[in-house]
Amino acid sequence: MFIYCKHSEHSKHVAMFNFLQGFLDRPWKGQRVVVVACYAEFVKFASVIYCKVPESDIIEWRNKLIIELTKTITDSEELARKQSIRGLANLCKVYLDCTENIEEYLKITNETGKYYFYFI
Repeated sequence: MFIYCKHSEHSKHVAMFNFLQGFLDRPWKGQRVVVVACYAEFVKFASVIYCKVPESDIIEWRNKLIIELTKTITDSEELARKQSIRGLANLCKVYLDCTENIEEYLKITNETGKYYFYFI
């Protein structure tokens, strides 16, 4: 899924999202786990850095992904819940990627061989 997301266009991501959306309501656990895992990977690439489309389209699509992931946090299947939390955690990567002046928000120091992160 990582390779697909990295090398395909945004329109293909949206088409796959629309196709997979119907599988979340099905009673089979395995299908729900796969769908949520795909959504979690889509979130990682839902930024203007990876998709060459207007930012408003990316934000709208990212919001759809987040809504679907928050719905599956209460899924009866443990793996689906874990993948949902993984997808929501991927938002941190997206927001860090989208921050142009990251040094204004985060300071990284190397003291005694260990890296420390400070939020300013």
